Amino acid sequence: MALERPAGRRPLLDLELGYGQFYVKMKIDNPYLVAGMVGVGVATLGALYLADPELVGAVVRRALEGLADRVLAILPSSVLVDLCFYTKEKFLAFIDAFATGTVKQRLEEEFSKIGFKDALEVTVTLYDNASLR
Repeated sequence: MALERPAGRRPLLDLELGYGQFYVKMKIDNPYLVAGMVGVGVATLGALYLADPELVGAVVRRALEGLADRVLAILPSSVLVDLCFYTKEKFLAFIDAFATGTVKQRLEEEFSKIGFKDALEVTVTLYDNASLR
């Protein structure tokens, strides 16, 4: 199942549902980076992460507070975030927040507080327990 984007664009959300706890990998990009338009004077989210991973981690955790049961990891490659949900209800609430743009809005608000004011491209992939081993 996928939430579709306009023709020619990748899905916003790819679901590969497993059993038990729900694990989500969220990727946060600059739209410029996604479109291949990085140029002089355009700071990337990946560069910000490499410069100060603790700051980016704190921003992401604040933005996701109350939406995810646990942030498992925050990694470079733009910014990759591994999340865990202990209940189906919490997972579905996150999916709803993602679909309505709440997750993206909260991330953009938190990043703007540290001076990163670019729009963000946020994608999510769900994976099962076996893929973590």
